Amino acid sequence: MAQHSSTPYPLVIVGSGPAGVSAARAYVDAGGPGPVLMLTSDVDHPYERPPLSKELLRGTAEPDPTVLDELPDAVELRRGVTVTHADLGARTLWAAEEPIRFERLILALGARPVPLPDVEADAEVHLLRSFADARRLVTSAGHARSAVVVGSGFIGCEAAASLALRGVETTLVTPDEVPQQKRLGREAGDRIAQWLIGAGVELRTGVRVGQVRAPRTVHLDDGATLAPDLILAAV
Repeated sequence: MAQHSSTPYPLVIVGSGPAGVSAARAYVDAGGPGPVLMLTSDVDHPYERPPLSKELLRGTAEPDPTVLDELPDAVELRRGVTVTHADLGARTLWAAEEPIRFERLILALGARPVPLPDVEADAEVHLLRSFADARRLVTSAGHARSAVVVGSGFIGCEAAASLALRGVETTLVTPDEVPQQKRLGREAGDRIAQWLIGAGVELRTGVRVGQVRAPRTVHLDDGATLAPDLILAAV
């Protein structure tokens, strides 16, 4: 049941990923007073994220989200809601121009992909952050013969391998010498590179994307030009 706007929620959580859901459960299990309000711009019920770049993209899972266990009864979930701004001093945030007061606030927003530089407005560049993104990506992958994945983080590596394993000629572009070198070190990066090559991924390391032109042309800073059927930005 919705709280009256003049009554503060004991806890408001912005974000419905695993971190937000875990925080809500831990708070309720610890005896925190309710109700708890969870706000998310996602239109789907809280779901597992890893299958988006693995089973779903490989085509071995149905295009339906793997829903997390039900939230506690004390949690009110509002989907498809964007928080525009917050006044921490007044303990108030605004969603769709509605003021929402809180006693405690948790921001569990996750990460957002970094935009690629110099991308034409009509260029077709996919992201992979939500299930809605995954649906669009899977649809495009079903018709693609070639793909370029920009970025060698966990999502980029998993997505590139998944695309290659479903028969798409996939190139992974990264400015690092080996995938995930800064995060995991050279030795682990070498192992990941061999895993990707074994899956059929072509690696373009030590290069950056300079421009992306419509509809799907990628210009690299080493002078190379790629024209795939699908572009995924996972930076």
